[in-house]
Amino acid sequence: MRVLVFLLMTMVAIGGSLFGYRLITGKDLINIDDLGLGGTPSRKVEIVAQVDPTPTSTPSPTKVLPQPTPTATTVPDIPQTMLVANTGGQGVYVRRTPNLDDKLQAWQDGTKMEVIGQPVEAGGKRWYKVRAPNGVEGYIPAEYLVNAP
Repeated sequence: MRVLVFLLMTMVAIGGSLFGYRLITGKDLINIDDLGLGGTPSRKVEIVAQVDPTPTSTPSPTKVLPQPTPTATTVPDIPQTMLVANTGGQGVYVRRTPNLDDKLQAWQDGTKMEVIGQPVEAGGKRWYKVRAPNGVEGYIPAEYLVNAP
């Protein structure tokens, strides 16, 4: 009798465990078909379709267009060295940007400035980007620079 009770309790415990697994995962832990005790063995096969999100099309031949021939553009000659002038003896500030309020350092008339860029228009003035004798780079209004002899 004890053996029978033990076997029944074991079966209940195993069954409870199997049922609990099914509740949690939604799957059977073991199936009768897996043991070969059922009719025909069945296997669950999950088929997943993979869809490529990019449409495929037949590549069309590409037409090679003629490339335009590069032509040289003429840039107006800017003297590489200019002199500070027309300041009435007060000198002119080299500015960090082409803005009158952005002062860096003042230079007196006759100081050589190396022009390092094309002129720009800002604030109603034409500005040259220059490098001062001490290496400071900035902008000076064009009206305060003249060609060096």
